[in-house]
Amino acid sequence: MKGLLTRFFLFFISFCWAQSNYPVPKAAAGQLFYIQHSASTNTYVYEVRLRDGKIDANNPIEVYRILFEERGQKANLTLTQRKLAYGYTAQKITDNNYKFSLAAEKKHFMTLVYLNGKYVVETTVNNKKIILHKMFIKIKDNTNPLKFEVDYILFYGKDLKTNKELVEKLMITN
Repeated sequence: MKGLLTRFFLFFISFCWAQSNYPVPKAAAGQLFYIQHSASTNTYVYEVRLRDGKIDANNPIEVYRILFEERGQKANLTLTQRKLAYGYTAQKITDNNYKFSLAAEKKHFMTLVYLNGKYVVETTVNNKKIILHKMFIKIKDNTNPLKFEVDYILFYGKDLKTNKELVEKLMITN
């Protein structure tokens, strides 16, 4: 009975959290992480921006979208996307470290760091410090398309303590 309950629980979790048939963006050399959401398969990619091998102090992260729902082309963020959702504000800590937050969630900070020969983004979710690979945002059903309301965010990454891949679910309360 215990095995049956465990399998049901795992099936239920994977069914609720899975983003089946979502395209995965081709990883670029400087890709840090990407964001997808339940309203479409279009993807928002974050890459470290380097100039002469150093982080561009004026614009440390390049953000663009991949329009998978069209022809899969790369496009700039719209002004609304940049100001209200996927853009960011950053503060320099050192030459290789920047603290930043996304426009949609100014209270959740991430850090761009140089670790083991490459740039990565570290963040803390549910008291776990992780290297972020991707995020999936579950939009509430029947939400206003001009002002999305979020149910939860899934953070996919690597636990810095255990070095194991993980998924952390952050519930959003409005």
